[in-house]
Amino acid sequence: MEKWEYLILTAFWSNGWKVRTVNGRTVANWREGPSVFDAMAILGDQGWEMVQMQFFSTFDQSGRALEVEGSQSYRAAFKRRKA
Repeated sequence: MEKWEYLILTAFWSNGWKVRTVNGRTVANWREGPSVFDAMAILGDQGWEMVQMQFFSTFDQSGRALEVEGSQSYRAAFKRRKA
């Protein structure tokens, strides 16, 4: 039977979409890190396959999307076969 391992990354806007968390842990100096697109390419080279990506946005009481840092994010799920 095949076995899988999983990875969840969350990206926030900070002068470009940057990976802020991996599996719930905050990435050190994430604002200076690679773009989410570069990070996904690195994961692909390591055998990870993206299986889902979602966009999240926080809204105010009138239904407008907030324009503050941290109010919008992408979350992506990856999997790869366990060795």
